Amino acid sequence: MMSFKVTPQGAFAVFILTKETMAHMRGKNGDIISLTQTPNGGLRLTPYDPDFERQMPLT
Repeated sequence: MMSFKVTPQGAFAVFILTKETMAHMRGKNGDIISLTQTPNGGLRLTPYDPDFERQMPLT
């Protein structure tokens, strides 16, 4: 489990991903991260996948 601190930035609330988290997600600055709700009400962060995004309206 990883924990993040929510920080105010202007009109937004943001959280900062550590370098280790970004490496685990194979992410880099400027990447898009998807936030989806799980069936049990939790939230999941995943690297943006345009192929998955295109298929979503079809389901």
